[in-house]
Amino acid sequence: MAARGGRSTGTEAKSVTDAPAEPVPHRTLLHRLINNLRTQNWTAIGLEFLVVVFGVFLGLQATNWNAGLSDRRDEAEALREIAADIRQDRQEIVGARNVALRRLAAMREVLILARGQAPTEVNLRSGTGEAAGGYVRTPVPQTPALTASERGAMWSIISAAYYPSPTSPSFDSLISSGRIHILRDDALVRDIQTYRLASGYLIATQNETLRPISVTVRERGEAHGLSSFGLVDEQVLAREVADSPELAAIIESQMGWAMVQLERMEDVDERGAALLARIEANQAP
Repeated sequence: MAARGGRSTGTEAKSVTDAPAEPVPHRTLLHRLINNLRTQNWTAIGLEFLVVVFGVFLGLQATNWNAGLSDRRDEAEALREIAADIRQDRQEIVGARNVALRRLAAMREVLILARGQAPTEVNLRSGTGEAAGGYVRTPVPQTPALTASERGAMWSIISAAYYPSPTSPSFDSLISSGRIHILRDDALVRDIQTYRLASGYLIATQNETLRPISVTVRERGEAHGLSSFGLVDEQVLAREVADSPELAAIIESQMGWAMVQLERMEDVDERGAALLARIEANQAP
């Protein structure tokens, strides 16, 4: 009962101040451990220890599981990006192949007009890199017929090539960031590396051999009054080539170099197609 003037009684004050405090979990565990040590209750101590170890183990397992899930998501995303790079490479190679075939068609047509015939085979070196062997007679591939407008620009077509540059920025990014380990399929990683080597060999062939030769072709054409950007009547071009063994030899050599480029591009494209199929199989649910 409250005292007059709104003052609390001693009993009520005591009931408030003597209310037990909420136990602190870590202090309770520590107190239990101390008490068990004092009483030498080894069984209780062992159980407490097992509980702590099991809790730590579960925490580590949960961390590893989350890290594994993150790696699997990163792996799936990396494979999608690598596949996108390869599709872009193959699309570029399709365009370059069409240009190379059109160049072959123009070369063949000019030689037929100038000399009455064009080579049906050229000598190409077998193999690549250290595996390169002797020269093999290789048939000139079938080419599309030239349109009327193309026949009036055959020198421009012959002297202007297109050089694709297949790249693997997504795979290179994994290597540079030290995240290549997220790709679990070692055989797939080797296939990607082989694809990159084939792409690099194509680019090196183009940069170190084909581009310099193209410059020489344009320069020799200009010496004969042939501009890479001008229209030249096919009969005029045929007479110029017929009168110049140098121009005829240049065009015949260009047929061989165009076929070298086609061969390198075909190798990259075939490896890209196989690699895409493997990546898609890897991503299948």
